[in-house]
Amino acid sequence: MKSNNAYRFNLGNYECLVIRDGKCPVPNQPMIDVACLIVKTPKNIILVDTGCGQIFGHYAGKLKQNLKAAGISHKDINIIFLSHAHADHIGGNTDEANSPSFTNARYYICQKEWEFWTNSPDLTFYPESIRHNLLTTIEKNLIPIKHLITKVPGEKAIRRGLRFIKAPGHTPGNVSLQISSCKESLICVGDIFHHPEEMGNLDLYTAPLMTDDGRATREKILSHAVELNALVFACHFPFPGLGHISRIGEEYKWQPVTVTY
Repeated sequence: MKSNNAYRFNLGNYECLVIRDGKCPVPNQPMIDVACLIVKTPKNIILVDTGCGQIFGHYAGKLKQNLKAAGISHKDINIIFLSHAHADHIGGNTDEANSPSFTNARYYICQKEWEFWTNSPDLTFYPESIRHNLLTTIEKNLIPIKHLITKVPGEKAIRRGLRFIKAPGHTPGNVSLQISSCKESLICVGDIFHHPEEMGNLDLYTAPLMTDDGRATREKILSHAVELNALVFACHFPFPGLGHISRIGEEYKWQPVTVTY
């Protein structure tokens, strides 16, 4: 299925859909796309990140309605992977009453990411308004689902064909997710990249880094994607954010999947 809000494709034996959530603001730059990924395995319906929820008003928070239009109920989802704890990735965790939006799901997050955000994080390098918004998001969209969360220590295979890859820089416990089926692989890069131009310039950042691992993480993930000839899902790239990575010498280039509607 191809539409303005959903894009269906196969990865080995898995049926996958990229679902549009909307757009979110970036300081001093144009708004960027936000998309989430659905992976259907024989036993599970998996969601990668939950989008913005109601945090950015009518610009985003369209994940659940676009899932429904694609034939998926929020009740069908039983596994959710959270790449990191920023608003546009965990905002859809809870509803307006701060209750879980996906009532039958188990959530997975890197243990280091959980510990950082839930233990009085040092955010002094951010302006006060941004600090307040970050912490409010944690209180409203992460803490209320703590009883549903499994904290994953480091780089680990979580289920067969699903594993976290440590990817610090954007946040201390940021992760990428590698999905594999029938010798085909997909890597969800999350916020390692926000714009395709960044793949050609590994020192260009749309969003500020929280640790100094950013470039090393980018080199690690890009090299891994090339080695596997993996499909890549970049949730903030122009929809549907799917493509491959090519390398010429030390330079990387984004090759988006051709989509027609």
